[in-house]
Amino acid sequence: NIVTVTYNTPGKYPVAFKVSNALGSDTIYNSDAIIVGGITLPFSETFEPTSSTLNLWTTSTPANDTAWRLTTIAGTTPGNKAYCMPFYVYAGSGQRDGLISPVLNFSGLSSVNLTFQHAYTRYFSSYSDSLIVYISTDCGNTWNRVSAKGENGTGTFATAPNTSYLSSTNFVPASSANWCGGGVGPACSNINLSAYAGMKNVKIKFESYNNSGNNLYIDNVNISGTFLLPITNFVSSRNTICAGDQINFTDSTQNIATTWKWTFTGAFPPSSTVQSPTGIIYNTAGTYSVKLKVTNPNGSDSLTKTNYITVLKTAPISIAGNTVSHYHLTENYSVPFDTGSTYAWKINGGTQLSGGNTNSISVKWDVVSKGTVQVRETASTGCLGDIDSINVTLTPNTGILNIDAINGFTIFPNPANNYLSIEFESITKQHIELTMTNILGQKMFHETLNSFAGKYNRNLNISEFSKGVYFIEVSSEKGSKQLKVVVE
Repeated sequence: NIVTVTYNTPGKYPVAFKVSNALGSDTIYNSDAIIVGGITLPFSETFEPTSSTLNLWTTSTPANDTAWRLTTIAGTTPGNKAYCMPFYVYAGSGQRDGLISPVLNFSGLSSVNLTFQHAYTRYFSSYSDSLIVYISTDCGNTWNRVSAKGENGTGTFATAPNTSYLSSTNFVPASSANWCGGGVGPACSNINLSAYAGMKNVKIKFESYNNSGNNLYIDNVNISGTFLLPITNFVSSRNTICAGDQINFTDSTQNIATTWKWTFTGAFPPSSTVQSPTGIIYNTAGTYSVKLKVTNPNGSDSLTKTNYITVLKTAPISIAGNTVSHYHLTENYSVPFDTGSTYAWKINGGTQLSGGNTNSISVKWDVVSKGTVQVRETASTGCLGDIDSINVTLTPNTGILNIDAINGFTIFPNPANNYLSIEFESITKQHIELTMTNILGQKMFHETLNSFAGKYNRNLNISEFSKGVYFIEVSSEKGSKQLKVVVE
């Protein structure tokens, strides 16, 4: 998949990429993956394999022309590589071919200078090739000429082999004497680019003009500048968060900064030297200041934004209520009350009877074994609290509750095999529920009696029931009675 992202502000930006499948996931993170506006100065290109910007250079070569090429030479340091325009083998004349730098950033500078080394000689005394230097401030869409050089027979451009400034053999520099400043021909180029100080999206182009001469070489391109003092500024992705949330910070310093020192009071991590740090965590409610100190070769500046980050509380809560109860009993559970908060309750093994989203609820337990009560608070600020949960041990309710409206609740035989007789008497008309459950709380039998009064007798077939302990409960709006029976 291709994703298009637009960056409007110069600087270095991180990129994270995560991939996943059914077996898991993997993530890669690069803190300086994207450079917007260009590489900041100083810029130095040696064309050696160890150069981090070597692969960012490009060439512009018309169809069927000969391109600039990386080649092996001698006479410059470090290393033994340089870019070459092989005029010696270049057929014809009049062709123009470019060697183009990566995108550079001149913003925050008061002056800029370009220097480079070159080596060249003519093939004929009456012909000279040329080197023209251009600059672009729109990433290479348009170009302005800043320098043009050629040899006129007096040492204006050629650097070898002697004051004849020509050679009929294939010219390859063999020592420092064959390069500019080596004793033959001119000093190395020093081009003032201060007219372009303060600009971004800059590219430099070395353009060769073929006039049937000999080879031309370029090495050790250096661009330096005088920095303006940085003026510190920064922004955050959010200024108000809930405790435990993360914030990203973006450096928006005016003029170029080369180092950054962040101080995050009350956060983790408490400091960073990344230009635009991400994932800064605040775990404790309060208001916090943030400080950024930036430097460049001309000096430093710092800015503290007092009470810049507000962290809202997510109060810890603890559920109060019985952790040991009985099947079919009703219990009350609560947490401390906070004005404006709502509470999301979740009950396993029981039914919430009242309380809704308040801080206090009642629960009727429906199983024999274990139940859970879980709650999470949402504060009036919208912050979510931690989830609190308690386990409730649920035992059979084997006692007989006194309900005047139900008499003579008996079961027999006990233990039972194939059939079980259930008897009771309802003194008044009332709604009655008769339920038989296993030890896990699963209903094995259920009957509803509406407006029932009088004697009840049922011979229940239990021949298909598994051996074990069961509970039979008769309940009405006035209470309930429960008995235990063993099935053999």
